[in-house]
Amino acid sequence: MTPEIILDLLLIGLLGTTVGYCAVLNRRLTRLRDGHSEFKALVETLTTATDKAQSSLKDLRELTENASKTLSGNIDTARKLADELSVITESGNALAERIEARLTGGPVPVDLSKTKKKPEKPAEPEGGRRSETEKELLSMLRNVR
Repeated sequence: MTPEIILDLLLIGLLGTTVGYCAVLNRRLTRLRDGHSEFKALVETLTTATDKAQSSLKDLRELTENASKTLSGNIDTARKLADELSVITESGNALAERIEARLTGGPVPVDLSKTKKKPEKPAEPEGGRRSETEKELLSMLRNVR
């Protein structure tokens, strides 16, 4: 064999190896391009999901602020109503005590809401007897308090 043939065979072998390596490299580049397009689609999906989440958070903040304002208004109204109910209850209790005092013939309290004292047990009415209506009314007044 002549040196030219050996050199040609060596060159053919190297070129074959280069072609094989180029084919492997081409397949890898194709997979990389496919992966790139999949990655691009994934990034687009992630961007869309992020935009939706930001929009939802904005809506949630607005709803929370509205609910907070509404709840605050309801609490204020409830406090006012509770205060008014407390005043009405105190007035009712004072009225009940005055009615009880008049029915039993005892002293009529002037203003029990300031002194917070209960009247002493009144004496029995003249004759020592109460009618059934008076007894029933007194028991209802005591049960209310």
